[in-house]
Amino acid sequence: MKSWMAILVAMGVGVVSASAQLPTYEEVSPDLGVELQFGIPGVGDYDLFEYGLTAELQFRDMVSAPWGYLLAIGYGEWASDSGAKSPGSNLYDFDGNMEVIPFGGSVLFQAYESDDWNIILDAGVRYLSTVSKITARNSDSSPDQRFEIDADDGIVYRFGVNADYAISPDFIWSTGLAYQGDIEKADISTSLGPARDLVMEAFIVSTALRLPF
Repeated sequence: MKSWMAILVAMGVGVVSASAQLPTYEEVSPDLGVELQFGIPGVGDYDLFEYGLTAELQFRDMVSAPWGYLLAIGYGEWASDSGAKSPGSNLYDFDGNMEVIPFGGSVLFQAYESDDWNIILDAGVRYLSTVSKITARNSDSSPDQRFEIDADDGIVYRFGVNADYAISPDFIWSTGLAYQGDIEKADISTSLGPARDLVMEAFIVSTALRLPF
């Protein structure tokens, strides 16, 4: 967790640099960047995860301003909440994390443009390839016995807004907020049988450094 936070702080330091005029998207498109995302799950009544951390490699291109698209692939880890109750099946005392590889794309719309800032609306889909490393106890079994939680892949939609700021003529810093919801919930189970479907609903806070070319 500390290493992830250090990266987030380092990417934000550039904001204090001298202001540079932000070119229009016709001038900077396309761009390539790395976006760091902090997921805040439990928007509804589901509490398997405490938080999620993801890094996405993103390619953006405003093919017909103000419209454009984004392609993304990444890697993340979602930490389990030891006190989670919603997964059911008499499971408790969760431990470990779930590795997630998201890939997909978004439609972009440039909603606002000024000399220093651009506001971009984002509507997209991500396929989530998952590897669960979460274990839990079961109230009907020995308290010394832990069971592996198996999770299938899932699909989520994402609606967000991002603000782009020109750190220099060569770099753009972005920050954003998004809401993520389930299109296809993944099944979770143990050797004892199925549990409640996996829910990836969350708010996503992000920061990114982008290189136009």
